[in-house]
Amino acid sequence: MYLIKKWWLITAFLVAFLIVLMVALDSYFIFRLLVRQENLSLKFFVENIIFYTVLGLFALTGLAYLTFQRSKAIYRELDKIIEISRQGKQPVYLYLERLGELGLKISQVNRHLDELNVVKTLKISALSKLYNFLVEKTKHYLLITDIEGKILAASKPVLSELSQIEKNWQGFPLDKFFGGFDFSEMLNNLRHSKSVAVRAHLNLEPIPGADFVLTFYPITNSRNELSYCVGLKQGELENNQPN
Repeated sequence: MYLIKKWWLITAFLVAFLIVLMVALDSYFIFRLLVRQENLSLKFFVENIIFYTVLGLFALTGLAYLTFQRSKAIYRELDKIIEISRQGKQPVYLYLERLGELGLKISQVNRHLDELNVVKTLKISALSKLYNFLVEKTKHYLLITDIEGKILAASKPVLSELSQIEKNWQGFPLDKFFGGFDFSEMLNNLRHSKSVAVRAHLNLEPIPGADFVLTFYPITNSRNELSYCVGLKQGELENNQPN
């Protein structure tokens, strides 16, 4: 099975149609010029040329019609397969088999993509478990937020303080816990810096004396777009600096 662009196929049929028509007309006029008197055999040949020309034109027209109808059928099958894959109720390969060799090639591509997705899923799940393990085991004051300022994870030293204000602290914005903190301004600074940390002075309300400085680090994706913000307590960072 060959995939041919529609405009190229139409052009090919038109050229073939015109060639057959030109050959027929040219033959007809040549025979007319040669005929000087009534000749039944010559008339018979002329009529045969016209007959086979008309037959050839009908055959080309029928072939073009069948080709385009088959092309529409393939597109209908692909639309059906797309809908089935979206619902996920039935195996797609059963419908791809109807498309012949083209369907087999698409099945191979899908199989390779599924294998790649499985590898990516396993890697993401492993990284997620690693991320949770490090957050739970660290003794440092660690806070992780998304780009909207909502708390995604926090280390145990932070949990003990956040839980005093809100037991279900996860998903709440930083503004709920830290008074006078402008996350949008800090976010803009991180987006512009991309690789430079930003310090923020925080006051954990309404707990008295819970006043400290967090250094927020930008975490970007492969497109260098900001995805997460990681905050570490400034005092702990200074204590861990090499002498």
